[in-house]
Amino acid sequence: MLFDNFTQTIIPLQSINYINEYFKISKPLSPELIKSIKQYGVLESVILVEGNGCFIPVCGHNRMLASIQTGLDHVPAKIINALSEDDFKAIITLKLYNNLTGTIGKLKSLYILKEYFKINKKQLIAIAHELSVPDALIETTSLKKIIGLPSSLSNYIDSKNIPYKFIMPVLRLSDESIQLVDAITNVCQLRVNYFRDIVVMIEDICRNQQYESVLKKITVLINKENITDDEIYRNIYMLRYPQYSEYVEKINYLKNKFLSYGLKIEVPEYLEGNVVNIIIQVKKNEVVHPLLQQDREILALVQSIVALL
Repeated sequence: MLFDNFTQTIIPLQSINYINEYFKISKPLSPELIKSIKQYGVLESVILVEGNGCFIPVCGHNRMLASIQTGLDHVPAKIINALSEDDFKAIITLKLYNNLTGTIGKLKSLYILKEYFKINKKQLIAIAHELSVPDALIETTSLKKIIGLPSSLSNYIDSKNIPYKFIMPVLRLSDESIQLVDAITNVCQLRVNYFRDIVVMIEDICRNQQYESVLKKITVLINKENITDDEIYRNIYMLRYPQYSEYVEKINYLKNKFLSYGLKIEVPEYLEGNVVNIIIQVKKNEVVHPLLQQDREILALVQSIVALL
């Protein structure tokens, strides 16, 4: 266990500056942790350092938040004089081992090591490679922008363990576009592949001179009640590819035309593919579709399978 040589004590939460999340590298607070603390209390001490007349947390932020939500007013804690580089690296290792640190947490760890502990570039690159972080993300400007992302977006990236390669396009977005993506992650359960595509589409939209009016349309869209990620994705797709709307109208017309002949048509979603399925429905004790009657062998096979129903 970390800091075994320090004595555990009970500290009132009001004495802790628990909103100070400078050293927080864990994923967002989980319902499982809240449930556990409600049932068993805080089993592992939080780690605090004293400064400016209060205690600053360096490990255990989620345990404190869960304690507040469950009505506790004290937590077990170990108070250290100062946080060393080795101490912080040990915290990183422990959280990685327990899968408590996500994409943002790993990048924030690098930022703290660089800015707070002043480790040199060679050391930083070595640790980044251990975390599989690409070199492009360890520059100070990139790290600052990543850890400064709005809360909903940051929590989404961390909780979903969004790959680093999907974060690169986020860094290219304007502040206005980042706020928009943040709002999208806040209104629905967004699938990771949708997140990836939406970020790229918004980036493409912003290259257009009329992008502000398009972004406003997206803002209106996501404020609809009970909006789903399918609806958001489909509408942003149509805004990114205006001609797609025209194709959808033509496809719907043709689908209805085929349906009038008893044929159902399935077209690849977003027209991404080269196969169209034509479905003929056959019902037991009803006349078989004329197209199936044109070939005796096919008709016999259809009748054989229907007879099994």
